[in-house]
Amino acid sequence: MKERVGMRREFALLFILVLLFTGCSKKMGGSDGASSKKGEASSKFYTPSPDDIVKDPQTGLDMTKNILNITFSRKMDEAAIKTFVSSIGGEIVGQDRAARLYQVRIKSAASIDDLDKLAKKLLAENGVEVVSNNFVSVHTDPFYVR
Repeated sequence: MKERVGMRREFALLFILVLLFTGCSKKMGGSDGASSKKGEASSKFYTPSPDDIVKDPQTGLDMTKNILNITFSRKMDEAAIKTFVSSIGGEIVGQDRAARLYQVRIKSAASIDDLDKLAKKLLAENGVEVVSNNFVSVHTDPFYVR
């Protein structure tokens, strides 16, 4: 009987050690295994100034007048995304790398219609999954139940 208790203790101790080593063998805290450069944030969002906010005539919502949210596919690496953004006359002003979401300021967008036309054009591009306007307000509907 004492041999069984001793073996159980040894087995339990071995089991705990194995758990500790396997649990600590991998760096924790990464979202998808992608590492960001030292000192560079993996998510940083654009905060518009009051001058950058306009009302969308179609929805009545407040939005930034020259920012598009673009989500890229996994086949696009960081260098390809930067090249793509500069090719459309844009500048990355915010991002969530884990979600592959980038907020892009379009310098040539003179109006919301220009921004909408560009968004529709970008949806057809290879490597682009989602394009949307950057809304900064929420529609309130008294009949919407949460």
